[in-house]
Amino acid sequence: MFPALDLRVKNVAHAYSLEHQVEGELLDQMSGLLRKAVVEKGSLPLNLRRELLSCTEALQTILCQHLSKEEEQVLHLILLIL
Repeated sequence: MFPALDLRVKNVAHAYSLEHQVEGELLDQMSGLLRKAVVEKGSLPLNLRRELLSCTEALQTILCQHLSKEEEQVLHLILLIL
C-alpha cells in the first residue's frame, strides 16, 4: 500500500517505515521493562516504575500522533486511489 501512496506523496512510505520502527523499539523496551517487573515479584523499585511510566507515555503519544496522521493522510490517499 505504501509504495502506491509514495507515488502520490513523496517519501510517505519511508516516513511511515521510520515511525513503525520507533514504535517497535518502544514496544521492545516496554516488554523488557515488564519482564524486569515480573522478576521483581512485589513492589517495583521507583526507577523501574518511572521507566515504565515514561515508556508508556511515550508510546501512547507516538501512537496517537501516528494514527491521527494516518487517518488524515493515508486514508485520504487511499480514497483518492479507489
